[in-house]
Amino acid sequence: MDIIKELYLGNLSPGEIHTENMPKYKKAAAVLCKYEDILLKNLKGQDLKMFKKYVYVKNIMTLEENKIIFKNGFKTGAKIIYATFND
Repeated sequence: MDIIKELYLGNLSPGEIHTENMPKYKKAAAVLCKYEDILLKNLKGQDLKMFKKYVYVKNIMTLEENKIIFKNGFKTGAKIIYATFND
């Protein structure tokens, strides 16, 4: 496999999460969705507006955190490769 070509073509997505083999993650996601649905159904007015804003802002924070984690992981991998060839 030509990894550079696959990356260019969009066939390589290193940040993608596969949860098929992550039962703890799947269970936690199911619980989170359950309670989010309950809150969306039961909250009204200003409380519902604040909850939606909370979810929105939390999602932005998670995306930003994931970008940093990916970038740091990539840099660490590059440092390891560099050290491997320069020892």
